[in-house]
Amino acid sequence: MNIRRYHPSDNTAISRLNLRLEQGGAADRVYPENGDAFGRAQQEQGPVSTRLWVAADGSEVRGGVWLKEHAFWAADKSLQAGWVKYPVAESIVDRQYGGVPGAMIFKLVRQQPNLMAIGMGGHHQPIARIFSALGWKGHTLPLYFYISNPSKVLRECSFLRNSPAKRMLADLLAYSGAGWAGGKIFMASRRTLGCMLSGPCQTETVQQFDTWADSIWERGKHHYKLVAVRDSEMLNAFYPNSLPSITKLRISQGKQNIGWACVARFLEQKEAGAKFGKSKAAVIFDMFGHPENARKIVAAATDQVIKSGADIVFANVSHESWGKAFRNSGYFRTSGNYAFYSSPALTRYLNLDPETFKKCLFTVADSHAPEMLRIHL
Repeated sequence: MNIRRYHPSDNTAISRLNLRLEQGGAADRVYPENGDAFGRAQQEQGPVSTRLWVAADGSEVRGGVWLKEHAFWAADKSLQAGWVKYPVAESIVDRQYGGVPGAMIFKLVRQQPNLMAIGMGGHHQPIARIFSALGWKGHTLPLYFYISNPSKVLRECSFLRNSPAKRMLADLLAYSGAGWAGGKIFMASRRTLGCMLSGPCQTETVQQFDTWADSIWERGKHHYKLVAVRDSEMLNAFYPNSLPSITKLRISQGKQNIGWACVARFLEQKEAGAKFGKSKAAVIFDMFGHPENARKIVAAATDQVIKSGADIVFANVSHESWGKAFRNSGYFRTSGNYAFYSSPALTRYLNLDPETFKKCLFTVADSHAPEMLRIHL
């Protein structure tokens, strides 16, 4: 098995791999590099590099994995690090290729020792267990959710109705009106209190990030143990205008820019329909600012998505100050299924224990490109 960089001549073998995955009942696919979403010429320019590696077995491809690299701010120093993205191997339908995922990860570690992985559907998933077996350190990003329309959400959202007891309680609350009245009053009072305590803010939709985002980055970066660089150059690479599903919000208080947030709506995606029914779901995909302004930023972003018609709002975030900001803005917290793993080299470099992890800022945006956005419930 040869783990190597992708070449356009691999496309036919990748198509055969995807057909075998489909015939085996797997939903995952390996997507070749092209000139659009993951094009080599597009992605290796600028501050972010995203490259596909394949597991070549003679004339066949048995798996693929993406390596995404860019700059981080780690313990008050600049650090080049990377993410293991979208690992897919034929082992999910054929056990004889069980060594492929581990071999691909080993290859990426040799290319970039400071690696991380995020999401994966939780620690119980096979790829997460492989990371753990390889000595990677695991943590969980909590999930926060805010219910703006309790009655509709109680009737429609599958994650609130995944057991007979939950369904009975949800239906009782929804159809009696208790869910709407009690939930609306409770959630609104918590969010209103949060806004009152944090002070009035102004929210502006922007097309791109500019020098104002650089100022926010410079003021805030020293307060995080580990965070992806989020200056204007990096943010414009993460969130180009070619991604209309992402709304970029500039948040200010008085004459000072205090932060920003990127939000996304889930109105047409099949995955959203399966989880949320007819409820309009939104996610606060990414955000940044000084931790002391976290509550203001969360409140302002939440107001914006609720005004746009969202029935329920989600966010995943690791940093303890941001978690507190979401709770104080009326969000509920649950463990969710958003797993995080760090390579042994990065774990040693930062002494990445549970307390240190709470001082790192990771969101849904980290590793996952906006066009591949997923909510893990």
